[in-house]
Amino acid sequence: MTGVGLIGYGLGGATFHAPLIAAEPRLRLEAVVTSRAEQVARDHPGARVVASAEELLGDPAVELVVIAAPTPSTTPWPRPPWGPGGTWSWTSRSPSPAPTPTT
Repeated sequence: MTGVGLIGYGLGGATFHAPLIAAEPRLRLEAVVTSRAEQVARDHPGARVVASAEELLGDPAVELVVIAAPTPSTTPWPRPPWGPGGTWSWTSRSPSPAPTPTT
């Protein structure tokens, strides 16, 4: 089973991403970065709420990260710690340019 981290629990994260992750038997929602801890606890009791993307990316139980938050316009997302052997992809529908992945 693949441990999934979710960044963002607004409309997209709560309505689309988290339920789809929970419905897929090969995935397990491990942790969520959000200020909506009570909602996550109610909707996904087994998932932990963490304070930051850095904390989520450093969690060894998280093998896949879904970003359900707006593309940052002034502050780049933290670099994933996976290094050259890891996978980092970005899909954005935002008019802001997506950050350039670095390994």
